[in-house]
Amino acid sequence: MHPTSAFRSADHALRDQMIREHPFLTLFCNTPDGPRAAHSPVHISERGTLLFHLARGNALTKAIENTRVLAVLNGPEAYISARWYAEANQ
Repeated sequence: MHPTSAFRSADHALRDQMIREHPFLTLFCNTPDGPRAAHSPVHISERGTLLFHLARGNALTKAIENTRVLAVLNGPEAYISARWYAEANQ
């Protein structure tokens, strides 16, 4: 993802609210077999720590300890058809 400042926020209360409202994320991590991604339910602790669950058999489970992981919160999903726009090329 492009780390543009327009989408960056230091508002921890907003982050916590988003996690409570949409408690599902995707974790990305490098493993010995290459990059992997996994979906997981998530909860945020009172200290601000992300708590999530991976199945024991998930490839990330063995590789995730002491490794940097990218966690992407999945918000509400929606699809906007191209027919929604009034004019083409908008």
